[in-house]
Amino acid sequence: MIFCLVFVGELIFRMRLQGRTFFSYSQDWKWNLFDSVVVGFQLCDQIYSLAETDEDDAGFFQRVGIIRTFRLARLARLVRLVRLIPELKSMVYLILASMPSFFWTVTLMSLMLYVFSIHFTEIATDMARSSSLTADEEEALEQYWGSLMMSMLSLYMAITGGVDWRNLTKAFTEESALSNILVLVVFIAFATLVMLNLVTGVFVEGAQRIIKEEQDQEVMRMAGKIFVAADADLSNCISWEEFVAMADSPAMQRYCEAIGITYEEADELFAILDKDKSNSLSISEFVSGCLRLRSTARSVDVAQLHRDIEQSISLLDRRTLATHKMMKEVCEWVSDAKPALPEAQPGSP
Repeated sequence: MIFCLVFVGELIFRMRLQGRTFFSYSQDWKWNLFDSVVVGFQLCDQIYSLAETDEDDAGFFQRVGIIRTFRLARLARLVRLVRLIPELKSMVYLILASMPSFFWTVTLMSLMLYVFSIHFTEIATDMARSSSLTADEEEALEQYWGSLMMSMLSLYMAITGGVDWRNLTKAFTEESALSNILVLVVFIAFATLVMLNLVTGVFVEGAQRIIKEEQDQEVMRMAGKIFVAADADLSNCISWEEFVAMADSPAMQRYCEAIGITYEEADELFAILDKDKSNSLSISEFVSGCLRLRSTARSVDVAQLHRDIEQSISLLDRRTLATHKMMKEVCEWVSDAKPALPEAQPGSP
């Protein structure tokens, strides 16, 4: 009861404080809605507990099965721990982001199990019609390959360790043991060595992509905070003086570590980010430039660098030719303007 009163009071205070932005136009409106639902369930549970004290109404509330779920709904508040602990938050986000890949993995595996199960079920049906089966073979045949669903379950257990696949071969007769065992071995080899490893690679790649996106978002948030702190004159641009004043701050040092540069290289960061050479950095130049420094070079970046180098070499060649032509003209003008030297007199030094 005390916890319920505390949570309800806290929720009311937050509603009064944020007003209409509590459920909209707020960064945490989804969490606010979640808290409202959980507190509502807890409040209903307390009302239900109080109503149980009346013997006349107890039977009615006991017949309403959905009321009993209110107590279980209070456990949903543990989801708030996901937001408070960064490591747990990352793990949950990775699991949620892997759900599409997991769905298509299950679909692909189901199709493969279905195809091979049809083969083994037909083989088992033909073997069951013959009267040459022993009691052990007939029991194993019924246990593992008795129906299509049992065949799919047996194949799934064979590749996941639910049953030793050696036991699955006991149902095969000596006449068909070699061919059936060969098909089963090929299935297990393909499922474990190819399919499962490929699925693992897909999950790992997706996890790395999500981690990189989260790190990029964190870098963008850090860049935004640094930009606001450095923009002392509120001009929406960072000058060189403001950048130097901010360079010694702990926030700037953590930001340099996040984008992968050392503190000594922070002085050169301004010149690198100032693409338009305006001696000032806008927020777009600051954030996008730092993200480019953090990420690896793409093929388009290499191609753009190659184009810039070719343009620089072409401009340098034109200026070199112009300079050579100018020097040649200067030499010709000097040779034409130079007076002829007098002839040397005999005995003169």
